[in-house]
Amino acid sequence: MEWTTAEGRSYEEAVAALLKSMGADRSEVEIEDLGDTKKLFGLGGTVAKVRGRLLEESFGESPANHRPRTNGSAPKTFAAKPSASKSAAADALGDIPEKMRAFLEDIVEKMNIKDAGVEILSSEGQIVLNVTGVEGGILTGKNGETLDALQTLVEIYAGRLNGSKFPFVVDAENYRQHREEKLRALAEKSAEKAVKTGRKVFLGPMKPAERKTIHAFLQNDTRVKTHSQGTGDNRQVVIHPEK
Repeated sequence: MEWTTAEGRSYEEAVAALLKSMGADRSEVEIEDLGDTKKLFGLGGTVAKVRGRLLEESFGESPANHRPRTNGSAPKTFAAKPSASKSAAADALGDIPEKMRAFLEDIVEKMNIKDAGVEILSSEGQIVLNVTGVEGGILTGKNGETLDALQTLVEIYAGRLNGSKFPFVVDAENYRQHREEKLRALAEKSAEKAVKTGRKVFLGPMKPAERKTIHAFLQNDTRVKTHSQGTGDNRQVVIHPEK
């Protein structure tokens, strides 16, 4: 994979710009900090630079990733209803989830959204930072773009806190859950079409998190394989029959 470079006024801005240009999320990209450099002639301070490349994204291409379905059902994902309490994962991370909550709450407050708050929930072993007290999709944005931007900011902040990755998601008004249900239905319908016609089915450009949902839902369906192709905003999932 080729390296892509980006810059910003800070490391966080540079990473955000990199992820946007690559059409990927933090978990899909290997990132290297290139340090700070002075602007032209040393005027105007410094610029933070980073570079990144996509991690290999492959599903159903090898026996290790292509296990037979044992109970006729897809693996559980985020669509499960979160519990209204701190998760075991959150407890194991100490005060990091609380710092993430406070960070997100501060951003929401600066967006002049009144009466909004952030709660820490649990869903299938991952942390859910759920924004409450908002209506009308104000934090969702078109196609979830605002929510994705908040997710990216919190991911960068969390990475700076402990330098490791752990599963968490930023949600509001159950948007993620509703969207995932639609993607599951699309994945199932497309897999049936691929098997019936014996041809590949192209799902069109999708955001990284949406591609992951499709891959996860179909990874144990022995009738089909999935992989992602394309670059940036044009990266999409392809479903093709096993035979």
